[in-house]
Amino acid sequence: MSLENCIDTLTDDEKNMKITRAVLGLGYNAIRLENGNVGLSANIVRERQGGCSVFKEAGTISGSRAGDVLKLGERGDLMSRSICLAVLNALTNTAESGEEGEVFDLVRVEEGDRVVMVGLIEPVAAMLKRKGCEVSVYEDRPVGHPMVEDPANLPARCAGADIIIITGTSLINDSFDEIMSHASRAREVVLMGPSTPMRARAFAGTPVSRLAGSRVTDPDLSFTIVMEGGGTRELLRHGAMVKIVSRV
Repeated sequence: MSLENCIDTLTDDEKNMKITRAVLGLGYNAIRLENGNVGLSANIVRERQGGCSVFKEAGTISGSRAGDVLKLGERGDLMSRSICLAVLNALTNTAESGEEGEVFDLVRVEEGDRVVMVGLIEPVAAMLKRKGCEVSVYEDRPVGHPMVEDPANLPARCAGADIIIITGTSLINDSFDEIMSHASRAREVVLMGPSTPMRARAFAGTPVSRLAGSRVTDPDLSFTIVMEGGGTRELLRHGAMVKIVSRV
């Protein structure tokens, strides 16, 4: 499973959609299409390139066709792949792609469940702990959180997990397949976060059972928040996006 697999589900009409605006922010990248849809993807670039340029194709995204910019997903660098995912999300995260709501209003959680979270989503981890779950978190950012474990334990934890939560950024850093290879036992596997592409059929045949992504509801405000360095909490708090859920 890869970005390319998601792109393969797109129609020619979707790929021919023109991009009208692109913003590469500190927390998120945002893409707007000619139909007004906006897609977001987390900017997880850790180290900036030397010099004054971070993305050499700057100035060429707006006005391009979606299909041409989606080809950035074939590259290995995180910025290119994040931009590709933002375009993909602008095409897929629509009013028809999921129901508004919280995924854990739908997923059964029981005391004693073993939960693996790949990519720390702190409010969700805290909620699961309160419900009596055993929560193991894996994160490549230096977050200093007490639940974060040694990455060497990840395969064994996934193999024994009842619930696995993996952030949509796994499609950017190409860790999705490795995690899924250990996920066959889990009762629920949730791909979660605003970076999640809400194209359920792209995940058919994988262990993923639910997609828990987002839909931008206020395009102008979402761009303002992204440009001002805001993240998930600001986008939700100000009503620029809503959470949406779909079963695979």
